[in-house]
Amino acid sequence: MLLSAQWRGGSTFAEGLIFTTSDEARSLFLLDEPAITAYALARPHGDVFPDVLRPQVAAFNAEALSCHFHHYNQSKLHSWQADRAELSGLSALSFTSFAALRRACLRRDRHSRALKTIRMIGSLPSFMAHPLVRSTWCRVMLLVRHPLAIIRSRRKIIGPSTLARADLDPAYVCRLMLQDVRAVIDMTTVAASEQAESHGRRHSSQLLRYSDLVRNPHRAAREVHSHLQLHTNSTALDAFISKHMGGAEDGQTTYSLDRARRECASTTRMDSVHSCASLLILTHPLYDC
Repeated sequence: MLLSAQWRGGSTFAEGLIFTTSDEARSLFLLDEPAITAYALARPHGDVFPDVLRPQVAAFNAEALSCHFHHYNQSKLHSWQADRAELSGLSALSFTSFAALRRACLRRDRHSRALKTIRMIGSLPSFMAHPLVRSTWCRVMLLVRHPLAIIRSRRKIIGPSTLARADLDPAYVCRLMLQDVRAVIDMTTVAASEQAESHGRRHSSQLLRYSDLVRNPHRAAREVHSHLQLHTNSTALDAFISKHMGGAEDGQTTYSLDRARRECASTTRMDSVHSCASLLILTHPLYDC
């Protein structure tokens, strides 16, 4: 399973909502790798990856899902996984050592391994073309959030800067997002064709909108679990929503009622950017900017 997202795109929330609220939560192997691929490529954690490295990023992630960690610094991989397990609430998926992490990965079959990444943006086609991915049934989720919301959140983290960063440029952000959205649409079309011909499918993909998660997390979680062939634990789901989103009201959370009903008044500012206009057409409505 792959959950691919953008930096400041809501991936930590989505990861917890999806992977801690199923009956299978304790039997999954989940790798949370935002910084690890950067370290493996000898790049700073906050660095913007050039396009030329994207196939390599995709390859490293594909190999990690097959428990091949030879590209990674073992101590950093273990340390990062432990830190992220604590932050995301996935403490049951924390491991005492790198050796224990690798054993846990190898003990799971491929359908019980998951990877969450914010490093593979624009790389889904390369990931899906990797031999290790093509040889098994891979279930892909692409988390999308309004590009203005992503950029606004990034600016808060980065703070005042004199550097012209590509990851704050709407044209750059939308171009990479658009590549992945189109890849998911293509995968969905191919999967439907293969299923019609052979009554089976090699891959399945799902476009997961952040705005849907916060508008109705109960329904969104159940739909994602169905896509992943997991079973929703209603008690765990209610507890997660109560803890992270302020409780429920008429099937929706207070958080969602405050945030997700607002349409983005600034959307028209992106119409002049071709890639953003195309992206918003494919992912509309995104009510989270």
